[in-house]
Amino acid sequence: MSDTLKCKQVKTRKPHNCQGCDRTMPVGSAMEVVETVNYGDFCRTYWCYTCGRYFSMHCEYDDMVGTGDLRYKDPEEWERIRSLIEGVEVVR
Repeated sequence: MSDTLKCKQVKTRKPHNCQGCDRTMPVGSAMEVVETVNYGDFCRTYWCYTCGRYFSMHCEYDDMVGTGDLRYKDPEEWERIRSLIEGVEVVR
């Protein structure tokens, strides 16, 4: 059982890895911080905008996402969304 305590947008003061894609985001990145309690354990995860959009389009609120799962389990769709959001060209 997992309970969300807080969810907010931040501008990072140090590099953080995104939970969804496992990319290291540089200082000054806009990220979403989610604080949860799962069976008594506190957890803070950081999400880049691309993974936040991917999650809202393809996942349910209570889906569990391992580190890098969004990027590695559906690489084509994740890259498609990334190219739309980040303006990068998808290499095939």
